[in-house]
This record gives sequence, structure tokens and C-alpha cells, in this order.
Amino acid sequence: MAINMKSKYDKYWGSIEKINKLVFLAVVLDPRYKLDYVGFCFGSIHDDATVKVLVDGIQAYLMRLYNCYKSQNGDFAFRNDLSGQAVVCEQVESSDSLKVLSSGTTMETDASCRVLSRYKRRRQEQNTLELRNDVDRYLSDPCEELNDQFDVLTWWKLNAVKYPILSKIAQDIFAVPVSTVASESAFSTGGRILDSFRSSLSPKTVEALICTQNWIRGKTTLLDLCPELEEMEICEKIENGQI
Repeated sequence: MAINMKSKYDKYWGSIEKINKLVFLAVVLDPRYKLDYVGFCFGSIHDDATVKVLVDGIQAYLMRLYNCYKSQNGDFAFRNDLSGQAVVCEQVESSDSLKVLSSGTTMETDASCRVLSRYKRRRQEQNTLELRNDVDRYLSDPCEELNDQFDVLTWWKLNAVKYPILSKIAQDIFAVPVSTVASESAFSTGGRILDSFRSSLSPKTVEALICTQNWIRGKTTLLDLCPELEEMEICEKIENGQI
């Protein structure tokens, strides 16, 4: 029994390469932990070089998944983000122009103000390019406080506007059920024992499933009621004094 359990464990959890990457992404998409916690856990069993390779691989996997979702949903959210930043830039430049005019100096005559304005615009463009997707923005933001009462689903619901594409990924990943029991093991009664370690079903539900299975698979037999009917007729005649 122990050997079979060990072989099953090695099959799915024997090495990092065999583990489903969605397990790591579920941790990364928890705003309390993100990618830093994954690297911290890897550091307890691997050296720094291996940890960097593993963390970079998980981040690259998340980026591939993000690009796949982005191609399906389009870059509408990204265009809205850029347009919003453009409006902010225009408002900042307008306020700067008013300040300069109020001091009696115009933008055309003050070269230093024009240089600062162009520098400010370039810096904003660089920041936009560096944080051009949900993944970069999400990973660069600080983690949430560690709290057992934290509701990760509610957090993603409230931050769906800030991370439109990444929120869709989180919605699909957190919807994956976590189960260690195969359906054929939970519902099969041939040669397997259903106990609390193999199935999460209640005893009444298991009993109902087994009884229903026996009824459905049971052979239909035709009953011969003639002898019983003849015996009933004889009893009635005896009671009526006919015999």
C-alpha cells in the first residue's frame, strides 16, 4: 500500500517539473503572497540559482497565459488605460502652463519649462511601457496584509477594473476544484473500499448510490404466481365450507 502511494506521489509531485503550474499560479494570484512567497518557499529546498530559474519560469508561464487571454479579450482595457493617462498628462501640462503664465513667463519664452515638460512626458511614457500589462502592475504593487479572514475572490472582484485581463485568469484558476479522489474511485464498488480517506461522500449518500446501482444492474425475473393463487382459492373454499 505504501509503495503504491509513493509511486502516485512521485508521478504528480516527485519533481518541480512534474507539478502542474496552475498550483503555483494560484499562489501567485493571491495578493497576500504573489511571486515573492513562491520564491521564498523554493529557497528552503533549492539554491539561489535554481530558485531564480523556477521563479522566472513561473512568471513566464503567467505571461504566456496572460497573452493568450489578452488575444481572446483584446486590448480594450489597455487602450482605456493609456487614454486615461493621456488625459492626466494634458491636465498636468495645462496646470503647469497656467502657473507659468501667472508668473509673467510664457512657455515659448522659457526654454527650461519646455525642457521639463518634455522630460515629464517622456518619464510618464517610460512608466507606461514598463507597466504596460496587468502582470507587471500586479507584481509591482505591494502585497496585502497576511490575514486568515482575507477573501481573495472578493479582492479580485473589487480590483477587476485595475487588472481586467488578470482578473479573468484568476477567476478561471480559482474555479478549478481541488480533489485527490478520481471519479471512478469514488463511485466504483468493484474491488475498492469506500471510506473517509477515499471519498468525501456521506455514508447515506454512498449507501444510496450502491443500492441504486444494484437496482439498476439487477436482473429482472418473472414470478410464477399460479401456485400461490391456487392455494388462496383452496383457503377461501375451506372458509366458506365448500370443502
